Amino acid sequence: MQQKHTPVPIPMKLRWREFRIRFIPIIMFIIGLLVIWNLWGERVQSPDFIGRVMAPQTIITAPVDGLLTDVVVSDFSLVDQGGTIAVLRRAMPQELQARRARVQAEIDYIRASLYPIQTQQRSFVDYQGLRLDWMEKRMEQSALRADSVFIGNEFRRNERLFEAGFVEEQIYEDISARRAVNNTRLTETTLMMDDLQDRFNEIEDVLQFSTNTSAQTIDAAIRVQLAELEVLEQELGNVELRSPIHGVVQNLSKSLNSYVSRGDTLAVIEARAPEYIMGYLRQPFSVNPQIGMNVEIRSRKVDRKRYMAEITEMGAQIRAINPDMQRPGMSFESGLPIKIALSPEFGEAFYPGELVDLILQPTR
Repeated sequence: MQQKHTPVPIPMKLRWREFRIRFIPIIMFIIGLLVIWNLWGERVQSPDFIGRVMAPQTIITAPVDGLLTDVVVSDFSLVDQGGTIAVLRRAMPQELQARRARVQAEIDYIRASLYPIQTQQRSFVDYQGLRLDWMEKRMEQSALRADSVFIGNEFRRNERLFEAGFVEEQIYEDISARRAVNNTRLTETTLMMDDLQDRFNEIEDVLQFSTNTSAQTIDAAIRVQLAELEVLEQELGNVELRSPIHGVVQNLSKSLNSYVSRGDTLAVIEARAPEYIMGYLRQPFSVNPQIGMNVEIRSRKVDRKRYMAEITEMGAQIRAINPDMQRPGMSFESGLPIKIALSPEFGEAFYPGELVDLILQPTR
């Protein structure tokens, strides 16, 4: 007859010790595998290629030679599309004086050429003489306008210094008087030009010179000088340099009262909102890229967020990759340029110029 025995009680401490020895290593091994698998997918897995987040950028250059009379922005200033960046005074006094002297010499030559035909065409001579007088007054008007620009800039500069207490009252009054005299002379010259214009318009209505060769020659010469005067007048005014995009000013290379030459770079305007990603797919291709193929974008920020987009454009040829996008230790790499569109919802997810990892997602 089998005798029943009472089980020997096992203390909980021994049970826990046995569990730790038998099962905890297995559990920890499984957890470790899961963590490694997750880290491999998140941190270690090599992307197919690297891309750079791109945004609109424009370079502001000087359209003509001149002097910067006003610079209304500084580095990191936010400017709107069409906003003024600087004011460029195009013409310099010495250059204007030389060009006006040349036009005056041409006018004198035309006036002298009228005398041989005075007895034959007195009415024509009077008409063209009035036109030449009007042109001389127009030259005087252009000179006064140029002086008005220079005196106006000097007046505004001295006005600010006078209000700050850095300029004596006598100097300020002198420049104010010069400005008033120049404005008065400009007004009177303009009125005289209008009167001469009316007079030779009246004569032109009753005279016909279309069949006279000498008249046509002189009239053509006067039209040439009128065109030269118009070009000269257009170069008197200031040029406002405006931003073609909404963005932030970077690399402002010129300061107030700096002389600039045509084509000099003044500043760079960079937009804040990214528009697309440009990447270069290196050879050998693990996947043949196609327009419309999905691409996983992985941010290099701490959160390592992922976004989905698609290829919108592809380059025609493999070309050299920008040095800052090459892999460490590589002196030269080439790849196929690929453009990936970014929807507006990604505007706050990426910074323009940021590098991101890209993984192609072929359709299965």
